[in-house]
Amino acid sequence: SSGINAEWPLRPGEGMFKDMNISNSVNEKFKEQTRDQPPLSLDLSVRVLTTGYWPTPPCKTASKLPKETEMAFERFKTFYLKDHSGRQLNLQPQLGQADINAIFYHKKEEVVTPKRHILQVSTYQMCILMLFNRQQGYTYEDILTETSIPEKELKRALLSLAVGRIQQRVLQKNPKSKEISASDEFTINDQFTSKLIRVKIQTAISAKGETDPERQETRQRVDDDRK
Repeated sequence: SSGINAEWPLRPGEGMFKDMNISNSVNEKFKEQTRDQPPLSLDLSVRVLTTGYWPTPPCKTASKLPKETEMAFERFKTFYLKDHSGRQLNLQPQLGQADINAIFYHKKEEVVTPKRHILQVSTYQMCILMLFNRQQGYTYEDILTETSIPEKELKRALLSLAVGRIQQRVLQKNPKSKEISASDEFTINDQFTSKLIRVKIQTAISAKGETDPERQETRQRVDDDRK
């Protein structure tokens, strides 16, 4: 999802609905006008959100997307700004989602059985998981360097993937604790199994809960918008 500068004198709720409707038509136009370009390795759907209409604060840290995702967004950005010169289009990865085709290689004795699943994850979780196409394991510090995801969000994403619900643990963590330190190691959990083909990975809730200042600020903005 992305954010652009506000233009319309609408109340936040009205503006949010208008953003969603406009985004649907923009995505259709994008696919139509870029049909003759070299195909992307993924299906891209962008929500263009007007700054000021949405209660979530914008992300101030530029995370490193996987190369394929970055190329897709740059193509959309070029297309969009061609028709909307003067606007700014900034990626907000904390709002995005992705579906990943994943294969887990179950090994029992000497027999290896591939298990396929579609993982429904956040953009941050996608950035982490895509790293494992390049090598088998990473330390927390490695993942932080490779992705530039804000540390608080990175820890939440890793907790969800490695120490969350058993049926969602697609990564293994060493040591097996619920705290994360710089030297902790993460690898793919090839013994991951699920009865479901499509598995949704829930994002871990901050341990600070209601005392988290950022969550309180977001709630306050939502309450203000409802007045």
